[in-house]
Amino acid sequence: MLTNETTSEVLTKEAIREQRERLILLVATHETGHYIVSRALVNYRNSILLTTLPSANYETLGQHVSEEMLNIEKLKKDYVNEMAVLLAGKVAEEMFLTKKFIKSCNELGYRGDVKKALKLANKIAPEYCFTSHKICSVCQKWSKHLRKYFLESAKNRVLKEARELAQKTILEHKEQYIEVRKALIIKRELSGEELEKLYNENLKK
Repeated sequence: MLTNETTSEVLTKEAIREQRERLILLVATHETGHYIVSRALVNYRNSILLTTLPSANYETLGQHVSEEMLNIEKLKKDYVNEMAVLLAGKVAEEMFLTKKFIKSCNELGYRGDVKKALKLANKIAPEYCFTSHKICSVCQKWSKHLRKYFLESAKNRVLKEARELAQKTILEHKEQYIEVRKALIIKRELSGEELEKLYNENLKK
C-alpha cells in the first residue's frame, strides 16, 4: 500500500515528467521554426546543429546553430530574411501551439531574438521611409521629432513584413517543418547532415 508520502513523490515525478515533455515540445517547435526559415531563405548560411538541449552555460534551452559564409555583401532583402529567421521561432509557437500550452511551460521569452530583429530593423528603417533617396535627403531637414516618427513607422513596417514572411515560409514548408520537429523531439539533437536529409526528403513534389 502506498503511503501519502510515496503517493506525493509519484505525483511530483509525474508532474516533472509532463513539464519536461511540454518544454521539449515548446523548444522543438521554436527552434524548428528558426531552421526551416533559415534553410528556405538564407543561401549564405549552413545549419550545423539543431538541439533542444540546454547550452553549456545553461543560459538558453535549445538552439539553432549555423555558420555563415565569409565576405557576404547583404542587400536589403537579406536583412528582411534575417529578421524573418529571428522571428520564426516565436511565429512557429503561435502557429502550432495554443497560448494556454505556451503559458503552461512558463514561456522562455527568447528576448534575444527580438532584440536582434529590432537592431536589424533600425538599420534598414531609413530605406523603408520612402522609396526615393532624394526624398530621404529632404527628410534630413525636417524636425528631429518628425524624422523619429517616420523612422519608427518604417521600423514597425519592416518588422511586420519579416514576421509575415516567416509565417508564409513555414506554411510553404509545412511538411518539412513537421518532420524535422518530430525527429528533433525524439532525438533531442540533429546534425547538419540529418537536417539536410530530412529537408530534402520532404520537399514538395
